[in-house]
Amino acid sequence: MIRSISGLINLIKSITLLFELYPKKFLIIIFFLLTLVASIAEIATISSLLPLVDLLVENNNYSDSKYIKYLISFFKVGESNSKILLLIVFTGLIVFTYIIKILIILVNSYLNHQIAFYIHNNVFKKILNQNYDYFINSNTGDILGSIEKVESIRNIVFSLLNLFMSIILASSIIVLLFVVDFMNSSILFILIGVVYLSMYFLSKRKLTDISFLQAKIIDKKYKIFLEFKQNIKEIILRNLDNYIFDKQFNIFLSLRNSRISAERITHIMTQTSVFIFTLAIITVLFFFITLKTNLNTNAPIIIFYIVAIQRLVPHVQNIYNSLVSGIKLPQYSVKDVLNILDLPDQRIIDHAKHTKEKIHINSEVSLKNLKFSHYQSPDVLFQNTNLNFKIGKIYGLTGMSGAGKTTFLDIFMGLLKMNSGDFLIDETRINIFNNPHWQNLICYVPQNSILTDGTFIENICYGEDLNKIDKDYMNDCANKALCLDFINNRKEGFNTQIGEGGSKISGGQKQRLLIARALYSRKPVLLLDEATNAIDKETEYKIFQNLENIKKDKIIIVIAHNAEVRSFFDLIYNFENKIINPIKLK
Repeated sequence: MIRSISGLINLIKSITLLFELYPKKFLIIIFFLLTLVASIAEIATISSLLPLVDLLVENNNYSDSKYIKYLISFFKVGESNSKILLLIVFTGLIVFTYIIKILIILVNSYLNHQIAFYIHNNVFKKILNQNYDYFINSNTGDILGSIEKVESIRNIVFSLLNLFMSIILASSIIVLLFVVDFMNSSILFILIGVVYLSMYFLSKRKLTDISFLQAKIIDKKYKIFLEFKQNIKEIILRNLDNYIFDKQFNIFLSLRNSRISAERITHIMTQTSVFIFTLAIITVLFFFITLKTNLNTNAPIIIFYIVAIQRLVPHVQNIYNSLVSGIKLPQYSVKDVLNILDLPDQRIIDHAKHTKEKIHINSEVSLKNLKFSHYQSPDVLFQNTNLNFKIGKIYGLTGMSGAGKTTFLDIFMGLLKMNSGDFLIDETRINIFNNPHWQNLICYVPQNSILTDGTFIENICYGEDLNKIDKDYMNDCANKALCLDFINNRKEGFNTQIGEGGSKISGGQKQRLLIARALYSRKPVLLLDEATNAIDKETEYKIFQNLENIKKDKIIIVIAHNAEVRSFFDLIYNFENKIINPIKLK
């Protein structure tokens, strides 16, 4: 039991760390101040029932109270109008309490969504700031699932705020009940405590299992959608509809069953607590009816207990629901999000290590004694490798699939870190790993880059301010990439929507569009990683002719298997058996 409570406290502590990320902490202070004011107003409202009912039934037990006399004296009313005065005071307290609670709802709602929004942005930034190998070693479905799990943060922030608010309000009512009747209130709260603790420990293990299961199912849900989207052609051709449907059906069936179980547990416990509170009210009535001789005399205390318990029920229920369904249930999803927030901002850390001076290539770049092996792999991919690339030349990288050509480009771009070796720009040694100044000189065109669901102009000028587009230069780049004609043949021209991932254009047209994007970036280093393999040979040849004409101020490195374009290469580096050999052509 102690271990379970300790675990819950530690979970709440870890969640409260989320509030430290939020810069507008004064709003959190305002929220708690309003809650304290509401608790005082609640005590005053419930306390005022005793003298009000006492005067209404004419018991006059509270007529000599100094507080009643002070009110009568302050408002200068006669004792005959004291009932009206107390009724007005009681009504005023109810209105004041209502206004404060409305303010709490407004602040709570803003804080809830604002903190979740802020955390969502931090999670996204954390993922963006990871090294390239993080994305290599992570499953896309898991990353997307983590983004969805941020929604659990919104729910848990709401539950945590409600938890603190309800604890303060419930505590104020409990203290008031103890002051009025310590013995009976003690018996009542011991009974309520036993009931809630029993419900919590009965449901704790089941809810923990459900939380773990739901966190895993969210990841699987995205994986099946990605699998469906990426393999849609094969699914249609091989008639695998039932196969893929059954996979998603089982995933969502598990999700449905877990949610049904969670809702059943929380709702049954809710109704059980309401039932217990109802019995408590009946017990209070039974106590005063059977043990007190004059029911009229005890009417004020009876009504006081009934109203106090009626006000207490929602707060105690909020505490239980916040702990169980609000905090305990999504705990594993929250832990996944917290794990992401704990990741170091690796690229930002690495960026800070590099000089702020911009890098310029006057003549050449070279790699000397390059050694590289993949993370946690004993096999060395490159050993004592030396390469040189000069401005104004086109270089080809050839070799069997898996020889390391794309990996070499990843190293060259500073995305993967060399085990050892030197990278030199004009004989000056540079650390290129995660170096933004070096990476800003490069444009990379992969074989299967994803186009955005937008227009031709949005894809060619990707990342640029569309209000500052150099349209003449954009047309020139599109012309050099041989995509200007098919763009102009569209009714909307450059404003034509190309669909998700370029679904409304062919594979060859996608690649030409990506080459136009690369040219528009005006980078001095152009890397083409099988970027023309979907283009017909005649068009591919013309594109390389255009690259030949603009190479004088660029280093162009190409991975291509078409022998006909090799005539454009000034030098070929052949990758074979962990050795890179130069083959001079010109």
